[in-house]
Amino acid sequence: MKSSCLFILSLLFCLSSYAQMRATTEDGRAVLLLRDGTWRFANAAEAPESYDCNDLTQTDGAMSAAQKPLKIQGRNGGSVSLYPKKGGKYVTMLIATESDENCMITGSVVNLMFRDGTQMDMKNSGEANCDGRGLLTMGANDKSNQLLTLLKTKELSSVRVWNKTSSILATLDPEDSKLMLNTIWCLLGR
Repeated sequence: MKSSCLFILSLLFCLSSYAQMRATTEDGRAVLLLRDGTWRFANAAEAPESYDCNDLTQTDGAMSAAQKPLKIQGRNGGSVSLYPKKGGKYVTMLIATESDENCMITGSVVNLMFRDGTQMDMKNSGEANCDGRGLLTMGANDKSNQLLTLLKTKELSSVRVWNKTSSILATLDPEDSKLMLNTIWCLLGR
């Protein structure tokens, strides 16, 4: 990976006067080599010009978190609330469900679907409970790092949370998708 980054950086300096170019790292990720000598991942979402991280997140010492949970109405009357937080190198997503069946077990599956069709299943890393609360811990391994990258670069379209006997599917409208993307963007920094 280091050799890939060095190669890309050397190309940046050589190509700074030429048009934007697309390159691929050794691990298969597409990057754009920009005219100003910088680079960015090709699928990285651009943060909107008008958002303000102070409106979306709050900081308490080394911990930062969303100002408020994003509550999404699910089918059949249930709902899912998402509350991302960052502490140190880890990001956690607290998940709260409200439905007829609120018992979650450790390892319950949480499916996240993005607007471009990408999806990922993660497992509840929280304690088993009947309060409808789950936890996704991101930044701890390759799969959770991949989810973190997806949440920062793509708009989330739906979340399905499996509890003990059924599941809740909640679909985000475009405004909520942008809100979640920008909140994660703010938590992780540019």
